Amino acid sequence: MFPKPEKKKKEPKPLKRSVKPIKQKAYKPTFSYASIFTKDLDRCYITGFDKSMADIHIHHIFDAANKANSEKYHFIVPLRADYHNMSDHGIHFDREMDLRFKKKCQDYWLKHYGTKEEFIAVFGKWWE
Repeated sequence: MFPKPEKKKKEPKPLKRSVKPIKQKAYKPTFSYASIFTKDLDRCYITGFDKSMADIHIHHIFDAANKANSEKYHFIVPLRADYHNMSDHGIHFDREMDLRFKKKCQDYWLKHYGTKEEFIAVFGKWWE
């Protein structure tokens, strides 16, 4: 039979590349913080230094997966940077201090919110 006509090969389209890299936005709450420990979130709870004297960090007592719950139930505390995570005596490295704050939150929960079982349902465990 007759030869088939040759098909023209299509040239590949150039890849579309994004000029701007996609940046992950940092989590920022849509409300103002409140704490069961203090009303002044610009002053270190431990030393009393205010933000004009030192860098003040907001520490979520129950961090990671429970960060939002810490904010919801006001389980946050303002700390000077070295008492937060900038030194060996900071709450992130001092297990004893961390447990003291967790236990204070648990006591507060029992007085104001509910039972031990309800706390465990929200935060996943009970700290002894």
